[in-house]
Amino acid sequence: MKPYTVGRIVLECYFILLIAAVFSLLAGFLLQGNLERIMRISLLVALVPPLNNLGGSIGCIVGSRMGTVLHLSGEKGGRKQLGFNLSAGLTSGILSFLLVGMVLLFLRPLGFSSLAPAFVLAGLLQTAFSVFVSAWLAFISFREGLDPDNVVAPLITSFCDVTGVASLLLAARLLGL
Repeated sequence: MKPYTVGRIVLECYFILLIAAVFSLLAGFLLQGNLERIMRISLLVALVPPLNNLGGSIGCIVGSRMGTVLHLSGEKGGRKQLGFNLSAGLTSGILSFLLVGMVLLFLRPLGFSSLAPAFVLAGLLQTAFSVFVSAWLAFISFREGLDPDNVVAPLITSFCDVTGVASLLLAARLLGL
């Protein structure tokens, strides 16, 4: 692997950040395309930022952990630690979204209690996506000679913008909201 220099980091990040920007735009288009439905349940919009933030953070944690393992012990060591990191990320996400769902239940006067099941379901979908994709991105970037730290965080947060909106809309539709 090449030594880490400012030039290398900037070159690796530049293309990745362009891809991330495109995915973030897709999240906006997805929201715009479902604006009529969202306007019927206006509180749904308030759940998008915490959903995207929490899902992206969990994905970044898993990606960072996998990147560290790959840097320290290579791809073989990363495969040994993969199961532990996946289960830790999934457990963290499930517990986090369940806790936030319980908090939403207590916000009955503000109208959020009816959206708590949709938030939890969307969060579970978001967690599964972010954990598995971030681990996959860490392995792929490492295999291609890129630093996983330069690749995983920007891409997973942008992917989670899109999947967060999509999973929230899907959960709302499945629950009849």
